[in-house]
Order: sequence, then structure tokens, then C-alpha cells
Amino acid sequence: MINLLPPSYKKNILMEKRWKLTLNLEIFISAFLICAFLIVLTVRIAVNGLVEAQSISTDMEEANLRIEELETEGVSMRDLEIDIRDINKSMTEVNSFFKHKRELTLILDNFSQIIPQDSYLTSFSYQKESSKVFITGSCLNRERMLELKEGLERREDVKNISFPSSNWLNPDKFSINFEIND
Repeated sequence: MINLLPPSYKKNILMEKRWKLTLNLEIFISAFLICAFLIVLTVRIAVNGLVEAQSISTDMEEANLRIEELETEGVSMRDLEIDIRDINKSMTEVNSFFKHKRELTLILDNFSQIIPQDSYLTSFSYQKESSKVFITGSCLNRERMLELKEGLERREDVKNISFPSSNWLNPDKFSINFEIND
């Protein structure tokens, strides 16, 4: 096949192909870096949890050793009871902490099950103290927006959903706020 295009058009077509290739590579590299960052963040959270568990275990072992030392020294039962109450109080506080702890990865996993196809998040913010989640993103159309809203409403662990009416006017830029039940 003979190419009868002038050289200037050939050059423009070649430059356009290079531009598209460069853009595709940039998108791929950006996606890879974001995934790598999320993996590192997940590993960091897991390691921090293990370190916290290890420190609690160490504290318990130290408390047991202290009780054994006190028993060998002949400390009165009253002193031992006071120490045991203190340890039990600390353990109750630790247990309460772990019961009320919300894993960010679980929240992201639950939300990824709710979000419909052709819908994307552009921003995700989680306030640990108040268990509030703020998200922004885009949906292909209003039907996908309705699927997202209904998916959130069906969740038992989600409450106080704020779904502004502006989302219906412009589904390609939505914002939603809600709280996670403890």
C-alpha cells in the first residue's frame, strides 16, 4: 500500500502516536505508584497492630513476673488484690480499645463492594475520632448514582448519610458524607 500523505502530515501522525504512548505510560506508572503506596500503607498498619499486640503481651508477662516476685517476698494479699484490680482495669481498657477500633482497610473493602461499575472515587477522607467518611467521585449516569445511594442505605454499619441534591444534577461530580456505626 502506498502512503500518499505529505511529510508534514506523516510527522503530525507520528507525534500524535508518541504523545498517546507517553500519556499511557504516565497513567500506568501513576496507577502503579498509587497501588504501591496503598500496599505499603496496609503493611504499615498491620505491623503497627502487631507491635501493639506484642507490647500488650510483654506488659502482661511483666505483670505476671511482678506478681510472682511479690508472692515470693511475702507481700500481703491486700496489696496483691490492689495490683490485680489495676491490671484488670488496664486490660478492660485495652479490650475496649480493640472492640471500638475500626479498620480503615475494612471500611475501604466494604465501600468497594457498594460502588457500582463505571463509578470512581476521586477523594476519600476518614475521621477516626467521629467515624465520619467523606467521599467525592464520579458516576457514569444517574442510575449508577442511585445504585450507590441505595447500596449505602442498605448497609447496617452506615448512618447519617448526607447525599446533596446537587449530586443528581451533576452525577460526574458527586460528594457523599456518612458515619460508620461502631
